[in-house]
Amino acid sequence: MDRRGEIKRNFQSPVLKDTVTVPDGGYAILRFHANNPGVWLLHCHVEYHAEIGMGLVMQVGEAADFPPSPPHFPKCGNWDYDDLDLDFEDEGHLRHPRYTHEIQCAEIRKMWSLSLVVFGVMFAGECFAINRLDEMRDDALPRTCEYDWTLELYYTLSKACFDCPFNLTDCHRPHCVPADGTSRGVLTANRRLPGPTIQVCEGDEIVVNVRNAMGNSEGTTIHWHGLPQRGYQHMDGTNLVTQCPITSYSTFQYRFRANDPGTYWWHSHAGLQRADGLFGSLVIRQTASRDPHSALYDYDLPEHVITVNDWLVEMTTNRFAAHHHDDGDNKPASMLINGMGAFEEFTHPDTGAKVHTPFAEFTVKPSMRYRFRVISAAILNCPLQFSIDNHTLMVIASDGSSFDPIVVDSFNIFAGERFDFVLIADKTTELKNYWIRVRGLADCSVKKSHQEAVLRYEGAPQGLPELSRSYEAGERLGM
Repeated sequence: MDRRGEIKRNFQSPVLKDTVTVPDGGYAILRFHANNPGVWLLHCHVEYHAEIGMGLVMQVGEAADFPPSPPHFPKCGNWDYDDLDLDFEDEGHLRHPRYTHEIQCAEIRKMWSLSLVVFGVMFAGECFAINRLDEMRDDALPRTCEYDWTLELYYTLSKACFDCPFNLTDCHRPHCVPADGTSRGVLTANRRLPGPTIQVCEGDEIVVNVRNAMGNSEGTTIHWHGLPQRGYQHMDGTNLVTQCPITSYSTFQYRFRANDPGTYWWHSHAGLQRADGLFGSLVIRQTASRDPHSALYDYDLPEHVITVNDWLVEMTTNRFAAHHHDDGDNKPASMLINGMGAFEEFTHPDTGAKVHTPFAEFTVKPSMRYRFRVISAAILNCPLQFSIDNHTLMVIASDGSSFDPIVVDSFNIFAGERFDFVLIADKTTELKNYWIRVRGLADCSVKKSHQEAVLRYEGAPQGLPELSRSYEAGERLGM
């Protein structure tokens, strides 16, 4: 059909994508303007494919066209012993990770009243809006939002979780990473899974101080997936392309301007670290006057950002090494929604009841319209089908680019992609709770991998939704 010219192409107002799906046995045609000078990495976002070489480095322009290196930008080479911060101690770990390091710099439109105390974070300008219910202003001055992250090897259901999952309150303690109930090593930023979210306004400056405390001599970088980084090529965070790795027990500061509104995410760009937990959300909001879809929703809340990913029962290097030598498969049996979910089943020692780790929950008010943002941090060829029981989804944007609304029962999201949708909380006759369902296709269909979260109506009874959880229950028609 393509060769016969039967496929219509929109060159006037196309949807801009930074992550493109290539169908099995098919192809995709990419068209872009070479208007962003620098050296950029083009690669497959299936983790294993990227590791075995499915990628290339693309140079746009000549060296004279590139933005200059930032002052004191590190060069690759041997490190002097004195350059390594071998003795550092992150006092932020002594405090609650929800209150430490998570700074919402945006004055979010119709945001719920926030009464958080922020400790241990350096500010450059007023970065955190407390108790703000007013709308983002067109005349607001940009702010600088500074974050401190410590990356380290950590463990799910560690002693920081106390009696989780037998006492679900313990699952939400500081430093507890319950995941899906599987005990395994993870890589975390500030002992969180996913890592800290960044939520700012268009035009704000983002500063992230990364400390590599993972040990084992493993270097790392942090990539800001989807951001064009015009003028900030050196901050793109692609390992050995735009910067040297951040070596063990050393630090690096990322500093760039949030010029492109939309839903993005950050993740490690070294080895298989992203697969083991080094990722998180990044949202750049804009004023209502600049948002083409602002009239379609009432709320765009920071807690309505949803990150979904496939999840292995052991460290990714172990699973991939075994699979490479014909010892088992590399197919994920589980998934996570905002780092949570139920997979392993436990027996309560006192009651004998079957229990599991908690689900992620998202609360809405009846009759209101909410903008949700969904990010796929999947690592394998694992398209994820997303749906919400008894609700339609008005999809309005993908990869930070708005398009004409499409109302669907579900949508498929591939590794690295993002979709924004509007949910109308119109189930007002009898207030209930509903399952948010994610089911895996392709690689994730082998073990019928699925996960659920709870859409909770304000005023509905406590407890889980009535319908059962299964792989088949998540099947929907959609896009």
